[in-house]
Amino acid sequence: MRLLAVLFSVVAGGLLAQGTADRVGWRFAVEWDASRSYAPAEGDLGPSSGRPVAITLWYPAANGGTVTTLADLARLGAYQRFGHPPATAFADATAQAIKDTAPDALSATARGRRDAPPRAGKYPAILFAHSTPLGQVAMAEALAARGFVVAGVMSRGATGGAYRLSIDDIRAMSDDLEFASRSIASLPFVDGARIGVIGMSNGALAAVGLANRTPIRAIVSLDGTIGEQAAARVLSALPKATTAASTPPVLHLYTTGNAYLDLSELQKWPAQCITVTIRQIRHADFLSYALLTPPVAGESAVRVSVADKFAAIQRLTAEFLQQLVAAGDSAARLDLRQPETALGLGMSPCSAATNIHPQSDMRPARAGG
Repeated sequence: MRLLAVLFSVVAGGLLAQGTADRVGWRFAVEWDASRSYAPAEGDLGPSSGRPVAITLWYPAANGGTVTTLADLARLGAYQRFGHPPATAFADATAQAIKDTAPDALSATARGRRDAPPRAGKYPAILFAHSTPLGQVAMAEALAARGFVVAGVMSRGATGGAYRLSIDDIRAMSDDLEFASRSIASLPFVDGARIGVIGMSNGALAAVGLANRTPIRAIVSLDGTIGEQAAARVLSALPKATTAASTPPVLHLYTTGNAYLDLSELQKWPAQCITVTIRQIRHADFLSYALLTPPVAGESAVRVSVADKFAAIQRLTAEFLQQLVAAGDSAARLDLRQPETALGLGMSPCSAATNIHPQSDMRPARAGG
């Protein structure tokens, strides 16, 4: 078991370690949308001055900033429910993160340095919908190292408290993304004309809701509900703007063995749409948990395989966003590499994708949407 723990440490530490030529900074803030009302959750310590939108920002950085650990990011999960969290909320967020990973995982040093000064220049921006800073950190740091500014937006309920899957809460998530897009576009190191969205799970639906209102260059769906039965019902209920809407290209990466799979909405997507199937991977493994979940006896090879699949998810996401958001191409050119096809990954246009429900795939029930 000790050998397996060492293997886990090498995999996680190697992918989160700080580089030199590709420094990353991060900062966190709760911003308030004064145009919307909000009922604070019970126990919130402060007054509401509108709707709180918790944004974690990762960006290309110059020298400086404070070294932090993943535990520092885990604590910020308290802001999923509260605008002004009580001390117990920070403890609860840390305890939940330990359940989702392991105590040793949270002691790892984050690649990004908190409040480091941004590197000179203006960078394309990516909104990352529907996860906590801990869940987003591996993908966000990798993208920031490639020259993106990534704004992780935590989800919360439409009226107060924690997020739950409902049309009202999806609409609220889209509103939060729109507010966050305006906020980051005002930063001097962000090119507000180049914006894309990563939507994890239900976040993919909110990404489409945002694109209904404002120009977005690309959407990456990480095991998104846009490829499930709920999509037709939810997408039709999302508001549409009369002007400034967009139908961006979509990259939908998803695991199989999901009884709710339904690719109908993606099969008729009017812009470029690419699906990538990834077998034998958990819903949570589209996030940092692919690297932070420790192996158990007899599963070291499985966890290494999951880390390799997450590396493929990172590569395809980065290349799709580089081509469409950063470079402004009209279509993405993506290919799977031989090691990735050996891991069981498959790629196809959305129009040719089929629903797959093999009983052998390891996809548990959705955790938190």
